[in-house]
Order: sequence, then C-alpha cells, then structure tokens
Amino acid sequence: MPSPRPVVLVDATLLRTVTGFYGMGRFAYDLLHGLEQTRAEWEGRLRVATVTHLRLPARFEIREDLAAAADEAIAERGSVDYHAALARRRLLLGAAARSAGAGVVHMTQEAGSPLVLRVPRIATCHDIIPLVYPRRYLGGDPDALLALTWRAEYAKRLGKDLRRYRRAARVVAISDRSRRDLIDLLHVDPARIDVVHNGVDLSRFADPPAGDDEARRARLGVGRRPYVVYVGACDWRKNLTGLFSAVHRARREVDLDLVWAGRLEPYEAVRIEREAREAGIRPNLRRLGFVADADLPALYRGAVAHAFLSRLEGFGLTVVEAMASGCPVVVGRGSATDEIAGDAGVIVDPDDAETAGSTLARLCRDPDERARRIALGRDRARHFDRARMARGYVESYLRAVAPVR
Repeated sequence: MPSPRPVVLVDATLLRTVTGFYGMGRFAYDLLHGLEQTRAEWEGRLRVATVTHLRLPARFEIREDLAAAADEAIAERGSVDYHAALARRRLLLGAAARSAGAGVVHMTQEAGSPLVLRVPRIATCHDIIPLVYPRRYLGGDPDALLALTWRAEYAKRLGKDLRRYRRAARVVAISDRSRRDLIDLLHVDPARIDVVHNGVDLSRFADPPAGDDEARRARLGVGRRPYVVYVGACDWRKNLTGLFSAVHRARREVDLDLVWAGRLEPYEAVRIEREAREAGIRPNLRRLGFVADADLPALYRGAVAHAFLSRLEGFGLTVVEAMASGCPVVVGRGSATDEIAGDAGVIVDPDDAETAGSTLARLCRDPDERARRIALGRDRARHFDRARMARGYVESYLRAVAPVR
C-alpha cells in the first residue's frame, strides 16, 4: 500500500494584515498562485495546504484550493490587526499544523513565528537587515549613553534569529545576498540553505490594450510630463536622500518629476515632504499613496525609469515588476537589487547622486538607450516567474520531509 503523501502547511496568516500591502505579502500571494499553477507537477508527491486565518478559540481556515485562498485573503488586506495576528500565530500555528496533519510547516515570514513547533519547519528568510545595520534598526548608537539598551536589543534579535533559522529543517533565502548574510552573521549551515528567488505573475505586466495605460495614469493624476517612478517604503535603507539628490541632479539637464507609489503612515509623509523640500524637489514630487495592482504596470510603463537606490534589500520585488512592465531600472550596487537586475539594470553606488542623476537624465533624453534597457529588462524578468519560484519551494519541501517520509 503506498505511503500517504506528506502534507506541507503554508502559513499565509499575515496576508489579511498590512503585510498584504507590502512585498512580503505579495510574495506569499504569488507563491500560493504559483503552487496552484504547478499543481500537476507536485501533487503526486505532496499535499500542500495553506492557513490564511487563525481565530480564538482555536479555529483555523485550512485550505487546499491555494489560489482561491490567496485571493480571498489579499482582498481583505489591512482588515486584521498586525500585532494581534502575530500573537495568534505564535499561539495557534502549532495547533493548526496538527489539525492539518502537516509533516512540515512553511513560515513565509519570520516575524512572530513560533520558536517551537512539533513538526519540521521551512523558514523563508527575506532578509536580516536589522543585524546588518543594528545601529539604525535596533535602537541608538552604541557609543552613546543608551549603549546597554542598544546591545540588549541586538542580543535579543540575534538570539531569536539564531534559534529561528538554526532550528529550521530548511532555510530559503530569497537572494544570494540574504544567503551570505545568513552564513556570515548567523553561521547557518550552508547545506541547509536553498536560494529561491521571488517570482511574480508576469502576465499581469504584459502590454495593455491601446490607450489603456494613458487612461489609468490619468485617473491617478499622472499626466504626460516625464517622470521617474519609485515604488516602496521610506525607512533609512531605502535611501531617500540619495533618491531625492539624484532627481535634483537629473533636473539640471531635463525637466522631470518623481512619482512615488506606496502606502505611507502620516508621519512618514511629513518626513518625505520635509526631505523633498530640503533636496529642492518638493514642487516635482507626486505622492500617489497605495496604487492598485491593476494600475501599477501602467505607472511603470509610463516612467523614464524606476529609480531604486536602496542600500540593502532582501530581493527588490519592484525591480522585477518594473522590468516586466518595460521600465528601465536604476539600482544600488551591493543591495541585492543589482543581483536581481543583472545586466539589464544600470547599477550605481546608491550614494553617488551625480552618477545616478546623470543616468536618469540620459534615459530621459536618449530613446535608443531606454529602448535597449527595456528589451534587456523584459528578457531578464522572465527568470522571475512565480511558477519557477513555486518549483524551487517544492524542492525545498521535499528536502525537508525526506527524513520523515
């Protein structure tokens, strides 16, 4: 009698929180769709289910219709309090795994994951940026009076990540840069790390019917003036100073705006406005807030370039989105986005505003160079299809369950 297929439970419980608006939410959503898309390739070897909601008392939404579950959860993003969801995750995920009969649990996001599970786990490591830049992200300057507090926060985060990733049956890094950080900072055994790049629904970024792009941009309030697009958040590593300075430098040669798409808290918007004024580009900054999935490709396609001068990313999902849409990308060297963009991107020192700005100006003035970068980007984006991502995770699932099969 054939042995039962091992069950993998994919944790997608944070999709209904604000995470659904950001890259990690998009990753979980696309992974579930990619797994559904490739079901015929793995269903003879595995059963894959997902949990999208945890409620007290112990009530779970465990589903095997992966794409439908993802669609329903992301349609409600922002409806569940993030911190409450983390607390329920710590408390109830183990019980959900037992209810599903899971042989392995895939933690799609590390924050708030239970440190103890009775089944093997796969942990996706998006990044360990707070450990790379602890002074910026873990509370103060170690040379100041708060040195003890800072060191305590660093030790706390280090201890959690050591346990989380060392106890995992497999760790999946979303880029080679994240893999190196896991090895160098947490000393995770390289043999337990798989690198699986994130993937997107490339069909979503295909060319639209004639006239559709312009209408969508008009509804967003974006006219025909040349613009550089930035999509994302605004914490320190995103390098607002470098981005604003590069746009200011480009404006010495060409007349262009900076269009910013992304969900921001009110205090973040105030800081952005202030820094834009200080950089001398406030009249040329257009903040759109969160842009719906259906409109984002049109925003990319109308841009001179996607400027993403981050100092460090785990991956850089918007770089793939831009390339797939036919938008040249200008990215920071050593940030992981250069790994993703490859030869298709223009790679600059993230703090070299002179080079970044002159690059943006050239892409605005030189249609042949822009067309060349667009063609390279579309070709490069094909490496980041969500079906390919799903296949990589299936291989990790099989490695994780192999000892208990």
